[in-house]
Amino acid sequence: MFKVSSGIFALFALLEIGVAEKSQVELNLANTILRSTSSIQYDPLKSAECFSAYLPKLNNLTAVYEEDYQLCLKKSEDSKEALRNELEPAVSVVNSTRDEICQGFAECVFDSDPYGYFECSNDAAGKAISKAYSIQTLSQDRMQYITLKYETIQYAQNVCTSKASETYVRDSTKVHAELQDCLAGKVPEESSTSTTESTSTSADSTLNTEPF
Repeated sequence: MFKVSSGIFALFALLEIGVAEKSQVELNLANTILRSTSSIQYDPLKSAECFSAYLPKLNNLTAVYEEDYQLCLKKSEDSKEALRNELEPAVSVVNSTRDEICQGFAECVFDSDPYGYFECSNDAAGKAISKAYSIQTLSQDRMQYITLKYETIQYAQNVCTSKASETYVRDSTKVHAELQDCLAGKVPEESSTSTTESTSTSADSTLNTEPF
């Protein structure tokens, strides 16, 4: 087992490693540290420079990913709200037709003319049949439409979040590899300046083309 000095633990505490990272990124970072323990112990100052250069990049990638993911969810909710607004006219038709059916029966009064009451109720029932059928037809049509729209919205959300996740994992894996190279003395710590910037641009481009 690797013997890690108290100085290494102090470095970790100073840089607050892993507090807000996602599970896979945490695992990759832990593996990077374990694979580079000898280098860290051999040159702790150089290692501190590497962590100072690359940990902000990882934190920024995480922040961009969380922002992109939440934007995917917001677009999904906005689409559902737009669908609810789109259905308002159909809701009004159902409600008004229902009220007409109820009003037809409400006009039938059982008073001094029992025959007239049942005649009125019979007529109201006859009219209600066609009106109830129209409600049923409209409702079934809207139910199918809602199901299709929800499936489309969910699909678009899944595509959006998957692209955001893929970008996050790809770019964070690249930064981890560059961090490990830096710890091993293979590359200077400033060699990866473009990674984080390209991530944000890619995420924005992906989100702007989603079919919501």
